[in-house]
Amino acid sequence: MDWVEAIVERKLREAQERGELDPGALAGADLDLDTKRPEGWWAQQFVEREQVRLRDEPDAARAMVAEWRREQRRRAERHRP
Repeated sequence: MDWVEAIVERKLREAQERGELDPGALAGADLDLDTKRPEGWWAQQFVEREQVRLRDEPDAARAMVAEWRREQRRRAERHRP
């Protein structure tokens, strides 16, 4: 699992624990499919949200960097002759 997948999995797990993915919590939620947004709007929101979270949770930032480094080492080892 790469670092992006690890983040996604963690975010999904946290949302499940908060009950945000329960059918009742999502019932009647607007999908807002008609709003025109600039390309990459979701990435900008993600970066802004994560900057706030990482500022407030320095241990989470260190853990994410450590996981990314471990994954990079694993990939390098797999591609060695």
